[in-house]
Amino acid sequence: MVEKRESFIIDIEDLDPSTKLFRIEAKDFTFKSGQFVILSLVDGKEIRRSYSMASSPYDSDYLEFCIRLKQDGEFTPRLFNLDIGDKISFEGPYGNFLLKEHEEKILIAGGTGIAPIRSMLRTLNEEKKLEKNIWLFFGFNKTGEFLFRKELEGYKKSGLNLVPVVLHPESHWKGELGYVMPAIKKFIPKGDEKDVYICGPPLMVRAVVQFLLEHGFSKERIYRDEW
Repeated sequence: MVEKRESFIIDIEDLDPSTKLFRIEAKDFTFKSGQFVILSLVDGKEIRRSYSMASSPYDSDYLEFCIRLKQDGEFTPRLFNLDIGDKISFEGPYGNFLLKEHEEKILIAGGTGIAPIRSMLRTLNEEKKLEKNIWLFFGFNKTGEFLFRKELEGYKKSGLNLVPVVLHPESHWKGELGYVMPAIKKFIPKGDEKDVYICGPPLMVRAVVQFLLEHGFSKERIYRDEW
């Protein structure tokens, strides 16, 4: 059921120089990992933008959003000027980018597209399902943009196959380089029957989908969320 609520910010965390994690109050709000809400601010007029939850349904009483500042945007400069205790409204949940029942999964994220993927991982971890042959390929531009690094690396202990991929690495980076497609081909050389969940910028998502189709993955088991 879609709800519209007035809420307030209860925490703000810097993730990198241009990205923050906003936590807002949301008691007894029901949603599924992968869904989004519409956040609303009033600054003379109402400004609305859609953001996926980065928290999971098991994170009671609050919602988290991983948001990157767009300097020339209408919404994020105002949002980034808010502080703990300031008001914000939300409406939702919306969306069908949802986990299916199949156990084996490939999760692919680009930049702040990690938000709904993180929500999914938290749900899978809570339900003791991370040991079921699950892969995460996470692409980002710079090493400092490895969002939620400590948390994601922690899931490796539960069985997650984590493959971070950086486009412009610093000299000490020892992981995969470039775009996520070559990394997927390296670790999963041919298509199989795993479900694939992709979230990120439209060009990235479309390129990954085309790559997967060309390498034998099933179109019916590829799920995407572009922003």
